Amino acid sequence: MYSLVTGRQAQTTWQQRDKAFRNAMTPSWELRRKAYQGLVFTTCPKLKWFDGSEVSHGHVAEGERMLNKLENMVNSIRSVKRETKS
Repeated sequence: MYSLVTGRQAQTTWQQRDKAFRNAMTPSWELRRKAYQGLVFTTCPKLKWFDGSEVSHGHVAEGERMLNKLENMVNSIRSVKRETKS
């Protein structure tokens, strides 16, 4: 049975469990999670609640920064590949 609990205690419990989960993630999975969140936050600007937490403007801004970093990384890799082919 599924129920949505939005009380302060439930949110605190969720955040503690989520932090423990994130601490156990490898860096590559943490990057994937942040990329996914960035995509969700930037494509759904009116989103109020995601993955057990309220979404703030700070979350959206962080998501945009993460996507920009990833885009720069991909462009750098492509540039290096082009240079090595030449």
